[in-house]
Amino acid sequence: MAERLVISVDPGTTELSQKVQDVFGHVLDLFELLSRSGQIDDDAVVWRLVSVSMNSPLTIVAEAIASRSVPGSRFEQVARTQRDRFSSNISELKRGRVPDVWRGPREVKRIARAFSAAQPATTRVLVPDGNKELESVAVLPLDLTHVERALREAAAEAAPRPKDQRGSIEGQIVEVGTFYNRPAIKIKERKSREEVWCTVTEAHRQQVSGETNFEDVWNGRRVLVQGVLQYDSNGTLSRVFVETLQVTQSREVQVGVLTDPKFTQGLSAAEYLERFREGTLG
Repeated sequence: MAERLVISVDPGTTELSQKVQDVFGHVLDLFELLSRSGQIDDDAVVWRLVSVSMNSPLTIVAEAIASRSVPGSRFEQVARTQRDRFSSNISELKRGRVPDVWRGPREVKRIARAFSAAQPATTRVLVPDGNKELESVAVLPLDLTHVERALREAAAEAAPRPKDQRGSIEGQIVEVGTFYNRPAIKIKERKSREEVWCTVTEAHRQQVSGETNFEDVWNGRRVLVQGVLQYDSNGTLSRVFVETLQVTQSREVQVGVLTDPKFTQGLSAAEYLERFREGTLG
């Protein structure tokens, strides 16, 4: 059976005054994003228009066919993968992150258009099987602020930035959580006093978790983090990929331990500094 896809668009109340160009442009952008699933053979399949129903909601039925430019390809599997990944990519976008395969300039532009405030009230993607619906993906509505934030982050990551480098930072642990779905700790860097997320790879997860506990967070303990330092386009430290973490053990030191009564060789502070500047200290 041919692989089919149905996109259903409900423009909402008449007060929204949806323009025809906006609605059909929205559908076109969705099909273009559908065709960008990150497979090498994405071009092996094209989606043929089967039918259009103008009754509300607007319903477009499309069917996957083999591309003439790629004869003999297993286009059905490519179409199924595009459909599955489209669903997961929409879910990721709703969580506030642009999927990696949609981070190209063309794809980002289409996302911005497809999910702008001028778009329809409800859009659903349906996967039919005879008279049944195997799957229904709610594309709209979604939180536009999440999309806008995701696009800003994608643009920032795409901007040129200084090369990553190995190094270390020292600071206080202020939070333990996740960053881009990875275990991470947030540190207030000692010199800049800026907070930066330090993500922990699976290879170093046990070592880092074994070195810290909740007491370190509650007490604002100082730590030394070593790994790969990542900078943004302004040269500001934006992220650290942790390889090792060491809790700094602080201790009280009495002033008398640091004092050296013979340091000025018996001279007063003013006389010592004057001779120091003149270079006449013995």
